[in-house]
Amino acid sequence: MLSHQGILPEENLGIVVLTNSDSSGLDAALFYRIVDMFLGDPIKDWSGAFLRQAKESEAKAEEAKKAAESSRVLNTKPSLEIGAYCGKYENEMYGTAEVKNEAGKLILYFNSKPAGTLEHWHYDMFRISDKAVEPLHFSGLLNDAFVRFTLNIQARVSALEIVDLAIFDRSPEPQK
Repeated sequence: MLSHQGILPEENLGIVVLTNSDSSGLDAALFYRIVDMFLGDPIKDWSGAFLRQAKESEAKAEEAKKAAESSRVLNTKPSLEIGAYCGKYENEMYGTAEVKNEAGKLILYFNSKPAGTLEHWHYDMFRISDKAVEPLHFSGLLNDAFVRFTLNIQARVSALEIVDLAIFDRSPEPQK
Protein backbone atom coordinates (compact mmCIF):
# COMPACT_ATOMS: atom_id res chain seq x y z
CA MET A 1 0.00 0.00 0.00
CA LEU A 2 1.16 3.49 -0.73
CA SER A 3 -0.13 6.93 0.04
CA HIS A 4 0.94 10.20 -1.48
CA GLN A 5 -0.28 13.16 0.50
CA GLY A 6 0.25 16.87 0.82
CA ILE A 7 -1.25 19.93 2.42
CA LEU A 8 -1.30 23.43 1.00
CA PRO A 9 -2.58 25.36 4.07
CA GLU A 10 -2.56 28.75 2.34
CA GLU A 11 -4.92 27.28 -0.26
CA ASN A 12 -6.99 25.36 2.30
CA LEU A 13 -6.23 22.20 0.32
CA GLY A 14 -5.32 18.70 1.34
CA ILE A 15 -4.71 15.91 -1.18
CA VAL A 16 -4.41 12.18 -0.54
CA VAL A 17 -3.84 9.61 -3.28
CA LEU A 18 -4.00 5.95 -2.22
CA THR A 19 -2.74 3.08 -4.38
CA ASN A 20 -1.79 -0.57 -4.02
CA SER A 21 1.48 -0.26 -5.93
CA ASP A 22 4.02 2.39 -6.78
CA SER A 23 5.73 0.69 -9.70
CA SER A 24 4.23 3.07 -12.25
CA GLY A 25 4.51 6.42 -10.46
CA LEU A 26 0.83 6.97 -11.16
CA ASP A 27 0.16 8.13 -7.60
CA ALA A 28 2.76 10.89 -7.77
CA ALA A 29 1.74 11.95 -11.29
CA LEU A 30 -1.89 12.22 -10.22
CA PHE A 31 -0.95 14.14 -7.08
CA TYR A 32 1.11 16.75 -8.95
CA ARG A 33 -1.48 17.04 -11.72
CA ILE A 34 -4.14 17.88 -9.09
CA VAL A 35 -1.83 20.49 -7.51
CA ASP A 36 -1.11 22.05 -10.92
CA MET A 37 -4.81 22.20 -11.78
CA PHE A 38 -5.81 23.65 -8.43
CA LEU A 39 -3.12 26.34 -8.53
CA GLY A 40 -3.75 27.14 -12.19
CA ASP A 41 -0.16 26.30 -13.10
CA PRO A 42 0.75 25.21 -16.62
CA ILE A 43 -0.04 21.53 -17.11
CA LYS A 44 3.09 19.41 -17.04
CA ASP A 45 3.27 15.85 -18.36
CA TRP A 46 3.79 14.28 -14.95
CA SER A 47 2.84 10.83 -16.27
CA GLY A 48 5.60 11.04 -18.89
CA ALA A 49 8.13 12.30 -16.33
CA PHE A 50 7.39 9.48 -13.90
CA LEU A 51 7.26 6.91 -16.72
CA ARG A 52 10.79 7.96 -17.76
CA GLN A 53 11.87 7.67 -14.14
CA ALA A 54 10.29 4.20 -13.88
CA LYS A 55 12.08 3.07 -17.06
CA GLU A 56 15.39 4.35 -15.67
CA SER A 57 14.72 2.39 -12.46
CA GLU A 58 13.95 -0.73 -14.48
CA ALA A 59 17.21 -0.34 -16.41
CA LYS A 60 19.14 0.04 -13.14
CA ALA A 61 17.39 -3.03 -11.74
CA GLU A 62 18.38 -5.00 -14.84
CA GLU A 63 21.99 -3.86 -14.42
CA ALA A 64 21.87 -4.92 -10.75
CA LYS A 65 20.49 -8.31 -11.80
CA LYS A 66 23.36 -8.78 -14.27
CA ALA A 67 25.87 -7.73 -11.60
CA ALA A 68 24.36 -10.27 -9.18
CA GLU A 69 24.60 -12.99 -11.83
CA SER A 70 28.25 -12.19 -12.49
CA SER A 71 29.11 -12.25 -8.78
CA ARG A 72 27.37 -15.58 -8.15
CA VAL A 73 29.65 -18.33 -6.92
CA LEU A 74 28.64 -21.47 -8.78
CA ASN A 75 28.68 -25.04 -7.48
CA THR A 76 28.29 -24.13 -3.82
CA LYS A 77 25.93 -25.73 -1.33
CA PRO A 78 24.06 -24.38 1.67
CA SER A 79 25.92 -24.75 4.97
CA LEU A 80 23.07 -26.79 6.45
CA GLU A 81 20.46 -29.30 5.38
CA ILE A 82 17.36 -27.52 4.06
CA GLY A 83 15.29 -28.42 7.10
CA ALA A 84 17.60 -26.34 9.30
CA TYR A 85 16.47 -23.17 7.54
CA CYS A 86 12.81 -23.89 8.27
CA GLY A 87 11.15 -21.98 11.04
CA LYS A 88 9.48 -18.73 11.98
CA TYR A 89 11.23 -15.37 11.86
CA GLU A 90 10.04 -12.02 13.19
CA ASN A 91 10.56 -8.37 12.36
CA GLU A 92 8.96 -5.60 14.40
CA MET A 93 7.95 -3.58 11.34
CA TYR A 94 7.18 -6.24 8.73
CA GLY A 95 5.70 -8.98 10.88
CA THR A 96 6.53 -12.63 10.36
CA ALA A 97 8.30 -14.67 7.76
CA GLU A 98 8.18 -18.43 7.81
CA VAL A 99 10.19 -20.93 5.84
CA LYS A 100 8.66 -24.37 5.25
CA ASN A 101 9.94 -27.48 3.53
CA GLU A 102 7.26 -28.51 1.05
CA ALA A 103 8.09 -31.51 -1.13
CA GLY A 104 11.81 -30.86 -0.76
CA LYS A 105 11.57 -27.16 -1.63
CA LEU A 106 11.90 -24.22 0.72
CA ILE A 107 8.82 -22.01 0.55
CA LEU A 108 8.81 -18.53 2.07
CA TYR A 109 5.61 -17.28 3.69
CA PHE A 110 5.30 -13.59 4.48
CA ASN A 111 2.70 -12.87 7.17
CA SER A 112 1.16 -16.30 6.53
CA LYS A 113 0.85 -15.76 2.75
CA PRO A 114 3.03 -17.61 0.22
CA ALA A 115 5.70 -15.28 -1.16
CA GLY A 116 7.70 -17.72 -3.27
CA THR A 117 10.09 -20.62 -3.51
CA LEU A 118 13.60 -20.13 -2.14
CA GLU A 119 16.03 -21.28 -4.80
CA HIS A 120 19.62 -21.78 -3.70
CA TRP A 121 21.86 -19.02 -5.07
CA HIS A 122 25.18 -19.62 -3.36
CA TYR A 123 26.35 -20.50 0.15
CA ASP A 124 23.51 -19.46 2.52
CA MET A 125 21.94 -17.07 0.01
CA PHE A 126 18.70 -17.91 -1.76
CA ARG A 127 16.63 -16.10 -4.38
CA ILE A 128 12.85 -15.81 -4.13
CA SER A 129 11.08 -17.24 -7.15
CA ASP A 130 7.35 -17.57 -7.75
CA LYS A 131 7.79 -21.09 -9.10
CA ALA A 132 5.48 -23.70 -7.60
CA VAL A 133 3.64 -21.26 -5.35
CA GLU A 134 -0.07 -20.86 -5.99
CA PRO A 135 -1.74 -18.52 -5.44
CA LEU A 136 0.97 -15.91 -5.21
CA HIS A 137 -0.04 -13.38 -2.61
CA PHE A 138 2.55 -10.78 -3.52
CA SER A 139 2.20 -11.11 -7.30
CA GLY A 140 5.94 -11.04 -7.76
CA LEU A 141 6.63 -8.15 -5.36
CA LEU A 142 9.44 -10.13 -3.76
CA ASN A 143 10.24 -12.16 -6.88
CA ASP A 144 13.99 -12.29 -7.54
CA ALA A 145 14.74 -10.72 -4.14
CA PHE A 146 17.55 -12.36 -2.21
CA VAL A 147 17.26 -14.04 1.18
CA ARG A 148 20.39 -14.49 3.27
CA PHE A 149 20.45 -16.73 6.32
CA THR A 150 22.75 -15.86 9.20
CA LEU A 151 24.26 -18.62 11.29
CA ASN A 152 25.18 -18.20 14.95
CA ILE A 153 28.27 -19.57 16.69
CA GLN A 154 26.54 -22.96 17.13
CA ALA A 155 26.01 -23.13 13.34
CA ARG A 156 22.25 -22.69 13.72
CA VAL A 157 20.18 -20.23 11.75
CA SER A 158 19.64 -17.10 13.84
CA ALA A 159 18.18 -14.73 11.27
CA LEU A 160 16.75 -14.39 7.79
CA GLU A 161 17.41 -11.23 5.80
CA ILE A 162 15.34 -10.23 2.82
CA VAL A 163 18.12 -8.20 1.22
CA ASP A 164 17.33 -4.49 0.90
CA LEU A 165 14.15 -4.93 2.95
CA ALA A 166 14.64 -6.16 6.51
CA ILE A 167 16.23 -8.65 8.89
CA PHE A 168 13.94 -11.14 10.60
CA ASP A 169 15.20 -12.75 13.83
CA ARG A 170 14.47 -16.41 14.31
CA SER A 171 11.65 -17.06 16.74
CA PRO A 172 12.47 -19.31 19.69
CA GLU A 173 11.61 -22.96 19.09
CA PRO A 174 8.51 -24.06 21.02
CA GLN A 175 9.24 -26.09 24.15
CA LYS A 176 8.40 -29.78 23.75
